[in-house]
Amino acid sequence: SSVIRGIFNQPTSVVENCCLSGNKHRPVYQPYSASPDSYTTELVNCTIINTQSGTGVYSNGGTYLLTNCIVDSAWGLAAATPGKGIIEANFSMVNSTPGSGGFIGGTGNIPYNPTFLAGGLAGELDPASDGVDAGDNDAAPATDIVGVCRPSSGTADMGAFEVSDCVASAA
Repeated sequence: SSVIRGIFNQPTSVVENCCLSGNKHRPVYQPYSASPDSYTTELVNCTIINTQSGTGVYSNGGTYLLTNCIVDSAWGLAAATPGKGIIEANFSMVNSTPGSGGFIGGTGNIPYNPTFLAGGLAGELDPASDGVDAGDNDAAPATDIVGVCRPSSGTADMGAFEVSDCVASAA
């Protein structure tokens, strides 16, 4: 059977402002390694939604650090092999319970309840969403996935899209 993934990671890396929607299975995947210290992958202001099956983020070894992210999937977040993978989320909205499958909670997380903009791009937050103005400014990139200034109203939004009318000027 085929397995479709958006990010298949082995080395230490940082991924910012990504939006993965409608992936078939495990859109973010870290393969087997001997310990959680083997690799560290940071996801910052990423939106991972509408996964058809499997987990939104899966670690079978290594560590994922999520900041300002929105993660939804058919089976929740993490589901890491016990003792072999760690997924920590800070200032994020995820549909899993800390302590399950290698997922440890962090600070600033809010209950999973994003409201996406009807008719907008996949993962674009509605201005009334709980994820608006709920992120960590220190971790957020200067612009969102489409070039909107971040933060636009004092505090960065969670996910790949910032709710604003501001557009960054070209350098």
